[in-house]
Formats: sequence, structure tokens, C-alpha cells
Amino acid sequence: MLKITTTGAGGVELTGRLVAGWVDEFAKVVEGEDGSALRVDLRQVTYADLRGIMLLRRLASSGVVLTNASAFLESLVWGENDDRSC
Repeated sequence: MLKITTTGAGGVELTGRLVAGWVDEFAKVVEGEDGSALRVDLRQVTYADLRGIMLLRRLASSGVVLTNASAFLESLVWGENDDRSC
């Protein structure tokens, strides 16, 4: 399960697991948003499957700011040897 909360001013908070059909639901929420103005708080994300990771990578490459990711999630999104952080 994934809880998606919009916080206003381009903020989105995710809580739970970014997997399967929830990836599509999250994509719908951020679709059409101005990537440079969007901030996604990942503090409460406990796991992401390959589709979730790929979506986070696409969002980050389009200018979306990913914040508060766990070390585990950062390693999935950026790889262990990348110096970028969420």
C-alpha cells in the first residue's frame, strides 16, 4: 500500500511501498506537474520495486527534487557508488 499526500506548493509525501499498481497511481499524481517545482518526500517509503525505482530515476532526471530518502532507497535509485543523495 502507498499513501500519496499532496502538501501544496509542489510537495508530495509518500508513505509505504512504491510497488506495482501504486507506481502508476503516483505517476498520475505527478504527471503534468512542473518537474523543477516538484518536491517528493521519501522519508516514509519503506520499499520500491524496479518500476518504482525507474519512476524515481525518471522524475529526478527531469528536475524533480527527491528528499529524505533512506540510505537503502538512495542506493536503489542512484547505486552504491554515486555521490548524489536524496
